[in-house]
Amino acid sequence: MMLTMQPHLLVFGEALIDLKASSALSFQGFVGGSPLNVALAGARLALPSALATRVSTDFFGAEIVALLNSNGVNTDFLERGAEPSTLAFVNVVNGHPSYSFRFQDTSTLLYTADLELPVSLRAMHHGGSLNPLFEPVSSRVLKVVRGFAGFKHFDPNVRPAVLSDVNAYRVRLEPWWSEATWVKLSLEDFEFLYPGESEAGFAASLLERGVSVVTVTDGGKGARLYRSNRCSARGCRANREGRGYRRRGRYLQWRDDCPVAGVEPRDARCAKRSF
Repeated sequence: MMLTMQPHLLVFGEALIDLKASSALSFQGFVGGSPLNVALAGARLALPSALATRVSTDFFGAEIVALLNSNGVNTDFLERGAEPSTLAFVNVVNGHPSYSFRFQDTSTLLYTADLELPVSLRAMHHGGSLNPLFEPVSSRVLKVVRGFAGFKHFDPNVRPAVLSDVNAYRVRLEPWWSEATWVKLSLEDFEFLYPGESEAGFAASLLERGVSVVTVTDGGKGARLYRSNRCSARGCRANREGRGYRRRGRYLQWRDDCPVAGVEPRDARCAKRSF
């Protein structure tokens, strides 16, 4: 087990097992969950990181905790319970994954968020596919997020397979957008949530509500970045490509290293060095 420091980054969201189809009824298991991957990326980039979620005491949960420990992710904010682990079955066809989740009455949705934020904390990543969607975990985590006055990064990481009512989900996302300093979502997520609407208009609406930066990733085309004091409604193109969780971890690592506590992402240096 690696030694862990008090976290500068606290990540809220699911830690689960991905069961990827290798043939019709054969699956290979991997520890997964987008928030877990953000915590791993931060720790691997030497940013003291912790994951705050609930993990089962079953054998799947043991694998999750072992991976976190082996990568130096602080596990002091994990809850453990005897309920089953959250599972995601994944099938990839022509490069496009589809998902089937097993989440009802599993560890993720029973998280109480009964924790005291560490004095070392400088940044928070919240989101993932499940926390914003289900009660009571959504309200529990949102209460903690609202109580933190520092930098907050939000990525909904939408999974249509868990949504029964996309209109209701859009309503549920409203307070989560408003609590973010920096919002990141993929173009695919945006088009699913707001079909036919203007990406630039959506970004402008978040900036008007107090979000400092909105980033829309677009696969191999890079990303578009919107800032209230620099970008027009057309948006800005990121200055170089970066990919996935490592990009988010690299940004949060740099944000942690900012020598001036008051530097915000709208500063041009932040935008240029985060991608």
